[in-house]
Amino acid sequence: MKKFLFCLLLALLPLAAQKPETLRDFGNNPGNLRMYRYVPEGLDPGRRYPLIVVLHGSILNVATTHRCGGWARIADSLRCMILYPEQRFVNNPVRAFNVFFGLRRERLWKEAESVMSMIARMIADNRADPQRIYVAGFSAGGSMANALLHLYPEYFQAGALLAAPAFLPPEIIGEMPRIPRLAIIQGEQDPVVPPDNATEILLEWLDKYPPGSLERAGAYPYRNNPHLRAQFFRHEGETVLLRLDLSGVMHQMPVDPGPALPQGGRHLLYSVDIGIYLNYWIAEFFGLQAHSDGDNTAF
Repeated sequence: MKKFLFCLLLALLPLAAQKPETLRDFGNNPGNLRMYRYVPEGLDPGRRYPLIVVLHGSILNVATTHRCGGWARIADSLRCMILYPEQRFVNNPVRAFNVFFGLRRERLWKEAESVMSMIARMIADNRADPQRIYVAGFSAGGSMANALLHLYPEYFQAGALLAAPAFLPPEIIGEMPRIPRLAIIQGEQDPVVPPDNATEILLEWLDKYPPGSLERAGAYPYRNNPHLRAQFFRHEGETVLLRLDLSGVMHQMPVDPGPALPQGGRHLLYSVDIGIYLNYWIAEFFGLQAHSDGDNTAF
């Protein structure tokens, strides 16, 4: 019995070590959000490292997103940091970021300002690289990620939106001083956020580029996976906009459980196994492949 308990404790220690840290006082917080961060051990204090801002969907929280999304393994393997803003129940009864909720719309600006305060704290405390900040969001978190890219385009190198509703306040949609790279990811059978939303977001982003400036290409099956269909929009040889459609996927996060990257993620009610670990694919799109400081030529 003692041997069993000892083995159980050893098995649980890595999980405890990978738990994100809570920061209660991170600076200006008009949106009344919570801040969590995951910083891998052994980072060189003399270097700066990439930062991925991960935004959860409705009903979800940071604990579930971190554990089932496998972000700790990605951060440890690719030597990057993870920032998790978390919505509070008192702000929204389904824990959605307030991007498209009628009279609550003014909360969007406050919540976005809170996220930017968290990013500033990561730059100051943990030496996050201000030139390599990325944002990824699922569902309502995808809408907030899209809003952040519009409100603060100069701060983000790239973004990824999965099953993101297209409801952005019209006053923040328009020209940008610089245009971050973007991946728009959509389940073709999503009953919660139908594919028309991804189409609308894509058209909004295409409008930001001069007519005729983008070269378009497609791939099916993408990466030899019959569930994946990709559209690439390239500017001067670089993919600046990408749409990835997921066949047979509803309002779910694709995972590919396995012992080592590029596999990862865990089965959960909102996840689906179609042979791609989407969070790792997102990190690759951001240019964070192993032994890389930003090469995205694979896209």
